[in-house]
Amino acid sequence: MKNNLHLFSKTVHTNNEEVLERIGLRGKEYMEFAALDLPILPGFIIDSEVAAYLDDVDLKPFLKTNLEKIEADVGKIFGDSENPMLLKIVISPSLAIVHYPFLHNYGLTEETIPGFIKFVGEEFGYHEILFLIKGYFEIEAKLAELEGRAKDALEVTKLLESISKEIDKDMSAKEYARAIDKYKPFLEKDFFKDSYSQLEISLKQISRMLKLDEMNEDDAALIIQPMVYGN
Repeated sequence: MKNNLHLFSKTVHTNNEEVLERIGLRGKEYMEFAALDLPILPGFIIDSEVAAYLDDVDLKPFLKTNLEKIEADVGKIFGDSENPMLLKIVISPSLAIVHYPFLHNYGLTEETIPGFIKFVGEEFGYHEILFLIKGYFEIEAKLAELEGRAKDALEVTKLLESISKEIDKDMSAKEYARAIDKYKPFLEKDFFKDSYSQLEISLKQISRMLKLDEMNEDDAALIIQPMVYGN
């Protein structure tokens, strides 16, 4: 597993052709940007050799090792209760015709949400939590479809339609909070427990989807990169 994780930043990149073949189109772009010394947020890539096979892997040690290097560059800590570093997961296929959901705001948990809301405001903070939950439902809907769970697929699709409408509304903080409480029972029970558990749950959920998806021929990678909210 250690040899399947690849850092990139303004000062770190690879030109190794074997690696470049395993990190998808978006991963190659990031490495090219880094090689050209263009401004780029640091991140790391789980390459296509293992991206669809994470089920039985204890990911937390590998995540912590790589995120600590990113934290030093960004100046924020993943899981910090005051001003947490949030992450996005980008699914990087090798074909431009394959499209996957936008998956943002990993790191919003019971421990970090109060600090994040204090930093960005209640309405925006709760809105971003809904966006995080929406990403979970999008992957879960695809999983249910791929696994032939028609009843579950229908239920999650209805949840997606509901949450999409609420994300597009201009709601008060209390309305957003009520919406979040409504959807929490449909998430894995430890999803909001802590940042590393949430990230591991999500990566394994995405990995299971990639393993089943006929559009993925073991050529999709997973990119983990910070998001920027102010300073």
